[in-house]
Amino acid sequence: MHGRGWGWCAAGRIGWTIMAMLRSNLKHTPHTSARRAGILTILTATVAAVLAGCGGEPVRPGVGDHWHVAYGFYVCDEYIGFLQGDLTGVKEDGKPESKNYGIIGVHSHNDGVIHFHPYSGLAAGPKANLGLFLSMYGIGIDDAQLDLPEYLGGTIYEYVTVCDTPEGQVDGELRVQYWPDATNPEQYEVFTENFAAITLTQDGAAVAVMFAPAGVTAPLPPSVNAPITDIPGGGSIGGTVGPTSTTPSVAPTTTQP
Repeated sequence: MHGRGWGWCAAGRIGWTIMAMLRSNLKHTPHTSARRAGILTILTATVAAVLAGCGGEPVRPGVGDHWHVAYGFYVCDEYIGFLQGDLTGVKEDGKPESKNYGIIGVHSHNDGVIHFHPYSGLAAGPKANLGLFLSMYGIGIDDAQLDLPEYLGGTIYEYVTVCDTPEGQVDGELRVQYWPDATNPEQYEVFTENFAAITLTQDGAAVAVMFAPAGVTAPLPPSVNAPITDIPGGGSIGGTVGPTSTTPSVAPTTTQP
C-alpha cells in the first residue's frame, strides 16, 4: 500500500487542526516564550510531514487561518454599497447577532472585505465559497436571482430587472467575476452559473457579484483599497490604501414577476 495508513492520515488531519488553533492563540497571547513558539513550530512541521505522505496538503483556509477577499456588488455599471454588520454583536434580547458565526467564522466589517477565519470544517477548504459568505447575511443567489437586502436595492431578477441608461432600459445578466490575485487586475475568471459554489480559497483575492448588460466587465471592487487592521503591518488587499466609496450613478429597475 502506498502512502500512510488511514489512521495516520486521520490523526495528522486532526493534529493539523489543533496546531492551527494553537498558532492562532499564540498570535493573540502576549509574552509568549520563544521556547513554546519553537516547540509549536517543530510540532507543526511534524504534522505536515505526516500529511505529506497521505497524498495531499491540508485544506486551506483551515482552522486558525485568517484570509481576506475583497468583494463588491456591481449593478449595471457601478459598485453599490457593502453588507452591514460584522455578525459578532449581541442583540437587545441577549442573543447573538448571528447564530452561525460562532461555529463558522466568516463575516465582514462593513468594509467590502470578506474575512475567512474558519472556526470549524464548515468553512474550511472548498466550503469557503461565495454562497457560504452570502448566506451569513441572509442572501440567496442562483443562476437567475440575487436576493440583496432592501438597503442595497432589493432582489434582482434576471430577465426582469433592467438597467436604466441614457439610451433607455437594457436587460442585464447575473454573473460573477473573480480575481485570484487582487494585485493583478488583468487576470480574472467570469462565471455564468453555479455562483454559490464558487470557491474563494485564495488569500488576497477579489470577487464581484454582477448584474450588468452582456459584455460588460467590472473593475476590481474599490474595497481592495480598504485598510485592514488585522493584516500584519497594515495595508490592504490590493497593496494600496485609498478611497472605497461605492455610490451608483445608474440604478436598476425591477418589475415584480
